[in-house]
Amino acid sequence: MEDALLRKNYPFFDQHPDLIYFDNAATALKPRCVIDALVRYYEKESVNVHRSAYPLAQALEKRYEQAREQVASFLHAQAEEIIFTGGTTAAMNQLAYALLPQLTDGDVILTTYAEHASCILPFLHLKQFKRIEVAYIPLDAHGRFSLPALKASLHSRVKAVVLAEIGNVLGYRLPLAQIAELVHEAGALLFVDGAQSAAHGRTDVKASKVDAFACSAHKLGATTGVGALYLKKELFPVLQPAFYGGTSNCDFDEAGHIVLCEGSAGYEAGTPPIEGAIAFGEACAYLQKIGLDVIEAKEQQLKEHLFAGLKKIAHVTLWNEDSAVPIAAFTIDHIHVQDAAAYFAKHGVCLRSGQHCARLLKQAIDAKATLRVSLAFYNTIEEIDRFLALCEKITLDACVDLYME
Repeated sequence: MEDALLRKNYPFFDQHPDLIYFDNAATALKPRCVIDALVRYYEKESVNVHRSAYPLAQALEKRYEQAREQVASFLHAQAEEIIFTGGTTAAMNQLAYALLPQLTDGDVILTTYAEHASCILPFLHLKQFKRIEVAYIPLDAHGRFSLPALKASLHSRVKAVVLAEIGNVLGYRLPLAQIAELVHEAGALLFVDGAQSAAHGRTDVKASKVDAFACSAHKLGATTGVGALYLKKELFPVLQPAFYGGTSNCDFDEAGHIVLCEGSAGYEAGTPPIEGAIAFGEACAYLQKIGLDVIEAKEQQLKEHLFAGLKKIAHVTLWNEDSAVPIAAFTIDHIHVQDAAAYFAKHGVCLRSGQHCARLLKQAIDAKATLRVSLAFYNTIEEIDRFLALCEKITLDACVDLYME
């Protein structure tokens, strides 16, 4: 994969030739095919779907459903099991509300301290309605998950286990198939936050045997405000939709008798994110065309170079040497992460600092906040070397001087 040729597919680099974009875990850059799909919709196809019989609307509806098939292919699901959502956060909230009628006082939701707020808060919010408990599977001193800890935490009152396949801070990848086996043996459901994992390597929801899997389009190079929720089709009659409205019902009456549409349509009330879904499909097809194995190999090469460089710098502490993906969480001795981030920003490096929406992680590792570099396959060794040189030169005085200018 030639870097220069690949980067020509991303207009961002033409607009910002001097920036080093290392914040891909927050959002990925958009390839030209995604941008073209959005422009085409707004210029040529700007109508609604699932409502009208005129040719333009019918053609767009076919394109919209084709996008569902593209996303399903990317996740190795069936198209009818893909629900378009507002993103991973929206999907996790839908799952929480869908689960609510199944819960009784004393039931337990299991998660970990490493999870993103969008993975934990929707289920903590359920405590407003039911006397349930949200409990935390113990992690080791490095914030790592273990199957024995999960097994010891499972019991008959656990109704769901909610986990990220790859954490957005430490980057560990969980063995979903083994987790699913334990969770299902205990009679519980496994809900997976796939916001990071869908962007790194091959996702196969069938092989992993998860009950639900949520991901965001913008992490894959499509638009913000749209995502996908894979829901095992056996659960459609069990878990009720969180939203009700137009196009999700076949009929209703004044007494409140509602007949929902079958399959994913019953979970997509209102006007869907049409252009976002189409762009999502284009992004999935684009990544598959490059080759997910090719992308993963390139990202592993970048990760190894980055991690090796960081570990050589005496004043840098790398908190996740075992990360499965190119996400590095690190701190710099005697320099606050926000000051360090300002230093890097001054020198054209875009990275993340803080708690990264994983506010409970500080209870599992001895770091209240970290800097985070997250790479994608369009990043380069040269960019990493420029960044490592800045890491070598950073001092507290250099950071203080930023505020004296």
